[in-house]
Amino acid sequence: MDYSLNSKTQAKINQLYLMHTWTRNLVLTTQDANNSGKRGLLWSSTFIQAYYNCETLCAIDWDSTVQGPELAVWAREASESSNPSKAMKAMISFCCSLLGPEAPKRFQEIFANELKVLDDPLAILLDISSDVYYYQEQQNFRKRFEQIMHGIDLTRDEHLDLLFRMGRFVYSVRENIFHGYTLAVMVSHNPSLQKRLLIYSGLLISICELLFQTLDQKTNWKPEATKLDQSQHDYYLEALEASKLRHKGRSNIIQHIHTDSI
Repeated sequence: MDYSLNSKTQAKINQLYLMHTWTRNLVLTTQDANNSGKRGLLWSSTFIQAYYNCETLCAIDWDSTVQGPELAVWAREASESSNPSKAMKAMISFCCSLLGPEAPKRFQEIFANELKVLDDPLAILLDISSDVYYYQEQQNFRKRFEQIMHGIDLTRDEHLDLLFRMGRFVYSVRENIFHGYTLAVMVSHNPSLQKRLLIYSGLLISICELLFQTLDQKTNWKPEATKLDQSQHDYYLEALEASKLRHKGRSNIIQHIHTDSI
């Protein structure tokens, strides 16, 4: 442990972690095989939530926060306060600085875990028509994705730069959705775009997860286990089983009453 955070700051980080956990579960529920064909417009909704989650965390000056005494947002005069891309780079840099040479491998493991439901993410990124807006940027995203996911030996600074450039591209995807260039209804009819949004969501979630793992390792903050650590689909299955048991119990009681009355 390198930094000691007071209880008030830890409580606020727990709130942020709860939002992060909920976002991860929202995406996992959307990916779940049992929901196949029923996802509708959720593909774009989960991406928007992942973006909101990431931008919320990036709005905090983490270097100042670990120095204390409280959770610090970027000062108004700081360029990061009005530039989401710079704020993201600052958060990634914070993680890479504290984790050191361990950062590239740690992120690769986190990102691979987020994308484990996708059979071949690289093939998904190759499935882009050449007339799509930002085509060159998407090609660059794929190349950077390959470098990170194939475990190519990168220095901390090289990894930070690749990760930042990938995140900056995903922010441009956000602009298309928020400004109406890519409507949710378009996503629901485009399986390739749906899967790409899962990759983009996974990237943003992985960047956030890297932050919390950094805080867990380098400060006295520890993630609180909550019921949200379980996927919403698991809740559904549990609730279904509980409902079956209650129904069976009621049936037995009714049958018993009926038998006694005969």
